[in-house]
Amino acid sequence: MLSALPWKNQHIYCVRAGLLALLVTTAVFGVAWSLRARAYAMPEGGEHSDLQRVTIDGHGINGLSGLVALKGNGFLAVPERQELLARLTVHEQSVTMDDLPLQIVGIPSGLDHESVAILENGLIAIGTESRMPGRMTDEIYFLRLKGELASVVSSVAVDYSLWGVTPLGNQGVEALAVCGGTLLAGLETVMMVGNERYAPLGLLDLKSGSWRAMRLKLTTDTGKLSSLSCRVQEDGTFEVFGIERHFGVGRVLRFQLDPANTDPAITPSVAVDLADYLCDLPNFEGLLHLPDGRFLLLTDNQGSRLYGPTEAIFIKAAATSSPASKKASLSH
Repeated sequence: MLSALPWKNQHIYCVRAGLLALLVTTAVFGVAWSLRARAYAMPEGGEHSDLQRVTIDGHGINGLSGLVALKGNGFLAVPERQELLARLTVHEQSVTMDDLPLQIVGIPSGLDHESVAILENGLIAIGTESRMPGRMTDEIYFLRLKGELASVVSSVAVDYSLWGVTPLGNQGVEALAVCGGTLLAGLETVMMVGNERYAPLGLLDLKSGSWRAMRLKLTTDTGKLSSLSCRVQEDGTFEVFGIERHFGVGRVLRFQLDPANTDPAITPSVAVDLADYLCDLPNFEGLLHLPDGRFLLLTDNQGSRLYGPTEAIFIKAAATSSPASKKASLSH
């Protein structure tokens, strides 16, 4: 084509083509650099100043949910589809898994293990979910640890009619946490109150066995509750942290819970928005607020197939929390 043009026109054509190529290259480089800047901690071992992301050798254990500290030393997480409890050790900037897990005995087959907590009497609570849509209850099982076995000694049903919702298949008791004599149970199925999205939140009095139905306002258009971590304050109120996650959503929520408050609706703040640090948000299913003020999050690497290794995220809490109305950016 160029050979058919006069020399002057060929020169103009080449200059224009060169400028166009330069503009395209600059634009592509700019987008790539922007994505690189957003992906602060994408590579294993890479880190932002406030975040460390590390891989955990799972020794064949996958799909971890929940995360809880044992009294004295060590941590536990529960695989969704294995009759096991994974034993973990948390280091300053890494997490290791024991290659000898605890064996679960007594939870019926066909149920996914979605959450874990430890009661003050030492019993382990495991929240479950069923694949059956339209059911009206899911079970929380209580297990006693003896040697290498964690055996079911009792259970309690979570009745969805307390919130007027019907759970979908594969949405169950997604989050558990213990605060003193109260067991908090967070449910994955979203309830609507007007135009607002809420996660059903149950408070089980471990002494009386009575339930109190509450609801936690969600801060995005698609996120669901997936984990809880709780501690009792000096005034008797609970400081609670939770994970809100979905595709493109990964947030740590913070809220105060007063057991004496009769208002069932809770509005949290956003303690950390992981989308500000990671462009490839994994499925966060375990959460702890560590004594040094950092959050530790565990990923669930199992869906219809395995999605890479299990990961741990250490991240500092923001000095001030963002308002809960802040929307998650999907542009990353």
